[in-house]
Amino acid sequence: LERILNSNPLNHGPTRFKTYVRTHSNVLEQFKERSFVGPENLEIVPSKNFFFMRGEIGCLGGIVIRVEKQLKILSGFGRDAMVQTSWYSYNASIRNGHNILRYDNQHEDASFRQHPDPHHKHIFNWVTGDETQVIWIGLEKWPTLGQVIKELHDWYWDHKTQLTEPTEYPNIGLR
Repeated sequence: LERILNSNPLNHGPTRFKTYVRTHSNVLEQFKERSFVGPENLEIVPSKNFFFMRGEIGCLGGIVIRVEKQLKILSGFGRDAMVQTSWYSYNASIRNGHNILRYDNQHEDASFRQHPDPHHKHIFNWVTGDETQVIWIGLEKWPTLGQVIKELHDWYWDHKTQLTEPTEYPNIGLR
């Protein structure tokens, strides 16, 4: 797990879909073995030119990671297709509470145009829900889903005593 999480930040290059799925599954399984990740309902839905990943990952402390991701098919098809992430959003919040953070590259409005690319991290006051900061992270530093889970794992341990249900997993699929 540490090798995957500390790998080159440019690891968002093209890869075979089956390799992507295997790596994704391995990372999730390792966080489950460490008891940080609990229930999840991520699904991958194919279309003509993309695979769409969406769903939620439940973590200790009532943390929910809402994943929306598009993998563009560059060539081939099925499990052997070459894919690359074209857009993503990893939104972390406390179930029945407020956002903690969100990583995404879905900004097209004028307030973000002064940056070289759309990769951003939004930071929230998880108690009040106020957005406190938007940081441009750039193409070279946008995290993998595994790196986001690791960041939230560390956040959990820093805030565990302040959480209402620190040893519980949230219900998944509720909005």
